[in-house]
Amino acid sequence: MLRKFLRIIMGTSAVLPDAKQSPAVPALKIIQKERELIKRESQVGSTLFGAVPKGRSRDFFCLDQSTWVWHEQWIANDGKTNCNLQIRYEFQTRGVLKTVDGIHSGYIDGKELTDLISAIQQYHRRVASEVYGYQLNYA
Repeated sequence: MLRKFLRIIMGTSAVLPDAKQSPAVPALKIIQKERELIKRESQVGSTLFGAVPKGRSRDFFCLDQSTWVWHEQWIANDGKTNCNLQIRYEFQTRGVLKTVDGIHSGYIDGKELTDLISAIQQYHRRVASEVYGYQLNYA
């Protein structure tokens, strides 16, 4: 998945070693490296919308070729209750389907769609630069 992502956004071969071409590199190490990279990508994505408020955690990342995930977690004002919010944006042939905490809320359009696309473009630029050391130059 990560190799495909890199190929799509950068037009280059994957940065990660191919397990078929590198028999000396155990598959477990490759999986661990991919997980580490996904975690780093998510950390970059979490800051796209400003600073994460104290006491909250936030993730924004590309799950697969057609799905983006926004996840926030915090403790409620009562100091005891754990709260979670997960929004998935699935790119489909009909449009972008928004799912909030597992419940489909319809296809997005207008400002929400424009903002999502802008966030994805920022994500690609920043992840390419901050995680992989590449500079993307596209409009």
